[in-house]
Amino acid sequence: MGLVVACFAGSEVQAARPTQAEIDAVVERGLNWLAARQSGRGNWTEQNGQYPTAMTALAGM
Repeated sequence: MGLVVACFAGSEVQAARPTQAEIDAVVERGLNWLAARQSGRGNWTEQNGQYPTAMTALAGM
């Protein structure tokens, strides 16, 4: 096992870089998700309708 680790210790694996179109699609999906969960008053709450200020602050992060 130590030999296997030693053989691959210097190698790096990199993921393929996403294209701008892929990034835009993911951002759009996230914005749509937020919009679908936004209340009619313009805020977000937790499941029982509590903590609108805290949940809205978290949604904006």
